[in-house]
Amino acid sequence: MKYGMYLEDLFFDRLARFSESERNLIYSKLEILQNNPNHNSLRTQKLRGTYKNWYESSVSMSIRLIWRFSRDRDIIIVEDVGRHDILKKYG
Repeated sequence: MKYGMYLEDLFFDRLARFSESERNLIYSKLEILQNNPNHNSLRTQKLRGTYKNWYESSVSMSIRLIWRFSRDRDIIIVEDVGRHDILKKYG
């Protein structure tokens, strides 16, 4: 199943901080996420605490995507992207 995808403004603000090659990698992982959020290359994990209905997926060893499903679970809402330490904000 291919999900719809919505990218939040915060995602675009943070995306601008990455190099062109990193942005290309991020976009390729977004395509994988849209087609299969549980794809092995994403190493998707559910967050805990306040963000318990949100997920983090790996773009690379140092870059993470923070996302959640829409209420009816047919759209993936990508909230944020950042280096590995972004998990401190959501953890």
